[in-house]
Amino acid sequence: MNNEYVRKIDELGRIVVPKELRNNLKIQDNENVIITQKDDNICISKYSYLENYSKFLNDIDELKQKVDEELEDYYELIGVR
Repeated sequence: MNNEYVRKIDELGRIVVPKELRNNLKIQDNENVIITQKDDNICISKYSYLENYSKFLNDIDELKQKVDEELEDYYELIGVR
């Protein structure tokens, strides 16, 4: 479903997300959303704590792998192991 709405931005930078869209996406009052810029577009997406936490854990795992690789290189350099 691709609906298009024209909305004004008020002096504080606020935009009203139409009730129909909020209902379709099951976005409740006071719920967080993610606002991203993609090229010349602004994207507003429903925020998922679970998805965000999963990305966080993946980032930590990637960081751990990089640290492990650096440690292996360091240990080899100093002749340990």
